Amino acid sequence: MDIPLDKSLEGYVADQVSAGEFESPADLVNDAVRMQQEYFRRRGILRREVQKGIDDIETGRLVPLPTLEELFSSVRARKQAS
Repeated sequence: MDIPLDKSLEGYVADQVSAGEFESPADLVNDAVRMQQEYFRRRGILRREVQKGIDDIETGRLVPLPTLEELFSSVRARKQAS
């Protein structure tokens, strides 16, 4: 597979190989593609989880969280009771 790169990217790849970060330009490209695959996999998981939250909001399956003042009041009341 022959993939042309912009001149600045060619320079970056050459610098990385020269610095010993990668054995060859192909190793860098393989690593970059693996990283992109992992990025898209994680992004898909995140999108599904966000959609679950949106679905819960839209169907009313929510439990309201207490405000900070309600939490502090609850702690104060427990302290006073003990």
